Amino acid sequence: MDSRIPAVPLQITSLAIISPSNAPLYVHSFTGSDDELRHYHLAHAAVDVIEERIVMTSSPTKPAESYVGLLFCMEDMAL
Repeated sequence: MDSRIPAVPLQITSLAIISPSNAPLYVHSFTGSDDELRHYHLAHAAVDVIEERIVMTSSPTKPAESYVGLLFCMEDMAL
């Protein structure tokens, strides 16, 4: 029995550029104009998760990690 995990093709569905003040400056959807609003909301949700992690893990003596890794998963995508 083969216990390897099947390879899933990964593709970028959107790109978001975030400002230093944690606001999306630019959001582009590669899946069509129907998904633009969804990807804009996902960019805001990702910023919220990043802000929460920074507040929870940083202190005046210990700076926050610069690598945040996987933020959250949904049915059809991962951020």
